[in-house]
Amino acid sequence: MIAQVTSEDEPSASAVTASCRLESDLWLDSVELAALAGLLRSAYGNGVDLATFLTGLEIDKLIGLTVGDLVSYIAGCLDSG
Repeated sequence: MIAQVTSEDEPSASAVTASCRLESDLWLDSVELAALAGLLRSAYGNGVDLATFLTGLEIDKLIGLTVGDLVSYIAGCLDSG
């Protein structure tokens, strides 16, 4: 999904790991995060609300948010839903 929203080719998507930071490593901007939120909601339902999750984070956590953090958030939503 990250490859989709960044318009990256699939081979480069293999470089995405759990420790990659969304902002400083993958350079996701607000438009791409909004697109990712839409893809996540389509795939997993309304229980995965990325926008609400992101707005609840302190600035340091938001800047340092990793792919692994995002996966943990999604897994938590699916476990509780």
